[in-house]
Amino acid sequence: MNNKNDRMSVCFLLAFFGIIAFFVLLSSCSNSTPGGYSGTAQTSIAIRDLPPSISSITLTISADDMETIPPIPILPTETSLTVELPAGPERLFEMEITPTPESVFLRYYGSATEDLVAGEEADVTIPMELMETRLVIPDADHYAPGGRIVQIDDMTGAGWVELDGTDLGFAADSEFVPYDIDYDEQGRIYIANNYASTGPARVIRIDSFQDTIYDEIVSEGDVSGSGVNCIAIDSVNNYIYYSTGGANWPIYRKSLGPPLGTQEAFNIGSEELSNYFQTTGLSVDSDGFLYIVNTDAGNYVHKYDISLPAGSRIVQTYSTNLNVPWDTLVFGDYIIVSNRDGAAGYKFIVLDKDMNFINNFGSYPAVPANPVDNEFYGPERFVAVLNKKITVVDETVPFVSPSYNQLVSFDDIYGNGWTSFGSTGNGIGQFYFYSTC
Repeated sequence: MNNKNDRMSVCFLLAFFGIIAFFVLLSSCSNSTPGGYSGTAQTSIAIRDLPPSISSITLTISADDMETIPPIPILPTETSLTVELPAGPERLFEMEITPTPESVFLRYYGSATEDLVAGEEADVTIPMELMETRLVIPDADHYAPGGRIVQIDDMTGAGWVELDGTDLGFAADSEFVPYDIDYDEQGRIYIANNYASTGPARVIRIDSFQDTIYDEIVSEGDVSGSGVNCIAIDSVNNYIYYSTGGANWPIYRKSLGPPLGTQEAFNIGSEELSNYFQTTGLSVDSDGFLYIVNTDAGNYVHKYDISLPAGSRIVQTYSTNLNVPWDTLVFGDYIIVSNRDGAAGYKFIVLDKDMNFINNFGSYPAVPANPVDNEFYGPERFVAVLNKKITVVDETVPFVSPSYNQLVSFDDIYGNGWTSFGSTGNGIGQFYFYSTC
């Protein structure tokens, strides 16, 4: 497979003569007094952490004591930008990146503030941040014996695009069973492949839905032939965590580099619990704490501090009212647990980051064929998405007929703003998710 750059750190050359003339005019009309704010300053502008699949880039410069410089278009192919700007305090530099239609991100933004001293050179670095993504959904049971991933713009289903195994470069569709999806800070897509036989990669990365060749992050050999059922990206510390879900199997991690790090294993079952341990869901917060769903020998959610010595890494545990919990989501100061077989009112359980109970909501539909506000069949995987909504895969439990499948989103830790999309099947706007009947 082809290797792609894991990270870019670039700056852009402004190649538009009209804008250059504007900055030259600023320079010619001002006499610089070194060490003060009267005059101009030569400013080199750099940005970092650029996403793939860029359509356009614009730069805006503003301050309270100067007119805002209108958005400046910048060529995505250029690599540096040096301009002459009016000196003064707190010059605000804002960069906005527009994606291509195939990209997973919808908004990518960065800003920096710099005091510019007349007659002196200034270096400004604009750190970019992923602000909003499209929805990318694992549909593992789409076609027996293979799956697909689906991308949509929002809960209307607009912008539907799908990729199966052969689209991504697998030898057969049957080798691709997508079970979980996450993003890194550049908006690249990581996919857990739960295929459990010889050969195919177990975690792959693609830049966008235009990719036809994936990067292998976790090999079949890394996990001894098992499938990977859940992943979590720690963007702050640049790690990927993953698990096979097998009884008493470790949780693994690798540094995302570059270069890609060596696999580490954390044997939670034997080191922490002295019993079997089966992971179905993982999430990680900005402080590097893992939140782990354990559904073997009971139902638990553990807070795990990987920096502590083995035997003391589970620092808090929650178990009340859990019945086949599937996944966890870090949402601000809260941890939301999808509780697939939970009793009425307990399809979701909300905790704080110390594993204290905060709230519960969600019940099975009174009319299964017509779910309404705050009704869920069996919420399972949180869909990897960065926006204002919380989105989850929702389906009836395995071997129950008829089978119902929907994608559900809501606004907050109380389930407000409930919206559903999709139905059961193989077509556009339809899903089988993890089980068929």
